[in-house]
Formats: sequence, C-alpha cells, structure tokens
Amino acid sequence: MHFNLVFVTLVKADWWLNMRFFNLSMLILFCSLFAFPIRAATTWTVQDDGTMQSVRGITGSGDVLVAVGNTGNRMRSTDAGVSWSLLANSGSVWWHDVDPAANGDFLAVGESGAYAYSDDD
Repeated sequence: MHFNLVFVTLVKADWWLNMRFFNLSMLILFCSLFAFPIRAATTWTVQDDGTMQSVRGITGSGDVLVAVGNTGNRMRSTDAGVSWSLLANSGSVWWHDVDPAANGDFLAVGESGAYAYSDDD
C-alpha cells in the first residue's frame, strides 16, 4: 500500500506545469510508532525496600534486580522485584546509580568517585 502526496503547480487554469510525488509510507509508519501508547506493565505494586532512604538507581539482569540509594543502602531481588533483601550497608556513601556489567555482575557508582563491584549473583 502506498500513500502519495502530490504537489502541482499550474501555469494556466487548465495546464499542468509541474507535478511532484512524495511517498508518505515511511512518514506514516514513523508517526504510527508514537500514536499508540505502549504498556510496560498493567499493574504496579508498592514494595517495601526495608529502609526509609531514597532509592537512586535500579537495574536488572534476568530475574535479579539490584537497587542502590542514600547512606550506603543496597538491595537485591532474585524474583524480579516481588521481594527485596537489604544487603550489608556500605557506610556513608550515597550511591547514585547501578548498572549490570557484560558478565552479569553489577557496578554501583556514588559520590566522590566511590564505586562498588558485585561479583556474586
């Protein structure tokens, strides 16, 4: 199926001077990508993380999720976020983000150049 846009320039009322065709198929396809909302999840459930501090970063690899936050808090879920366990507190470092490494480990970065590397699952 093709959709065309045609621009016509007239010299006189009954003479065509120039006719240009523009294929709109790709434009319509591109616009349709943003026309319909995509649902990531149909329902959300609040989970207690076991701490009153803010969570600053969260990431996952498969069903294993890791979250980091203020005052050294690190949390882990092995069931895709259904339940969380608080890991050993790493002190007063305020963690900003966490990211999975290529081998499935996790790297957390924090203030003043602090970082933590997890080589366990």
